[in-house]
Amino acid sequence: REAEYSFITRIHVEGNNLVVSGQADLVFEHDGTIHIVDYKTDARENPENHRIQLEIYRKAMGDILKKPVKTWIYYLRSGNAAEVVPAPSGQVFLPHADKLSSST
Repeated sequence: REAEYSFITRIHVEGNNLVVSGQADLVFEHDGTIHIVDYKTDARENPENHRIQLEIYRKAMGDILKKPVKTWIYYLRSGNAAEVVPAPSGQVFLPHADKLSSST
């Protein structure tokens, strides 16, 4: 179990190689699957608002730890948890990726 697990990863988006860093609030393994939990204080619970962030976390941890990954939002106000499942395409989509700095 690791609180505030920092990572750096490279993702390929729309022809660009991007270096992304992040910090997951909680990472643990259960039955061979890595679980990433991100704490949120949102007044309205909408896991889709955090899909891009958690897609990046999922990819990073999967690449680093070489195990299946599930991602979760834990809403601190209500105590509710919601799993954020991968996008159907399995691709990370970043709006306006063409405007981001890239590295080769």
